[in-house]
Amino acid sequence: MTAADPLRIYSVVSNPFRYGFLVMARTVLATNPGREISFRVLHHPELSPLDASYREWLGQCIPQLEFVEADLSAYGNIFHLRDKVFHTPRRLWAAFLILEAFADDGPGQVLCLDSDMICLGPLEDDLFADSDFRAVEARAPKGQPLGYFNTGVMRIGRDVRGPDAYRKVMSTRSGKGYNYRAGRADQALISLLFTPKNASCIDGRYNVTRRQVPATGVRKRLGEMRAVFFHYVGAKPWHVSLDRRDLKGLEAEALWDGVVKDSLTTDEYIGYLEDWRDLSRKLVRTHVKENPPIPIIVFFRRLVRRLRGMPPT
Repeated sequence: MTAADPLRIYSVVSNPFRYGFLVMARTVLATNPGREISFRVLHHPELSPLDASYREWLGQCIPQLEFVEADLSAYGNIFHLRDKVFHTPRRLWAAFLILEAFADDGPGQVLCLDSDMICLGPLEDDLFADSDFRAVEARAPKGQPLGYFNTGVMRIGRDVRGPDAYRKVMSTRSGKGYNYRAGRADQALISLLFTPKNASCIDGRYNVTRRQVPATGVRKRLGEMRAVFFHYVGAKPWHVSLDRRDLKGLEAEALWDGVVKDSLTTDEYIGYLEDWRDLSRKLVRTHVKENPPIPIIVFFRRLVRRLRGMPPT
């Protein structure tokens, strides 16, 4: 199988992620002209709600787009792992829906992509070199391999998908060997099934995260790495970030802003900016409500007690 085969791309999308998915899909199509590419959006009314109006809108924006509402009837074992082993926070529950891609029994290639990334280059033959499971091995900030996959980009080869493969994945119930460093959502489960020791790694340029690039010279570094996907892990760029780690990520955000403007029509861009405003306001108000400032008199009382070596009240 090669990069010339028809390609189906799966992604989990909810209401707040719709613009992220649109930009990701548009950049994939723009960097792979002439290739037969279709998209399948996974959603669920409880775990990953995507309103009918947004589905209709996305269908008008992207050709060859299909919406698949996940059937949770087979997820009993997965939910057991989620709740009893991984202790997955509710905000990450939707990530498990990507497992639906393992049921795909069609010809061609299957690729799973997170919807918080942009495609900077063509998908080449090395991504589709065999019929196994393939992903990028996760690495520490200094580049050391961590022994598990980052599942933001997954190629699910012909040998590991279809009805039998899907049943095998969904029958996983034991958390033996779980590495908590692998995360607490779909990546945690995948790490129980596939590791760099028993599956195929793809080059790291297919999943470069914002934590892997410097604060300045982002475009230059991505060029040096021949990055194909730039992954906005952590706080998403389609709303204001309240994460201190992103204070040094202004160039990465500027890159996103430029790609968004180039990828969207004028009306789409206006809608995006309005959505950015509304999401940001909601996040900031929630943050302020959950983290009220300490009254100045209380602050000084605590300071005096600390200076005197007294326990805080």
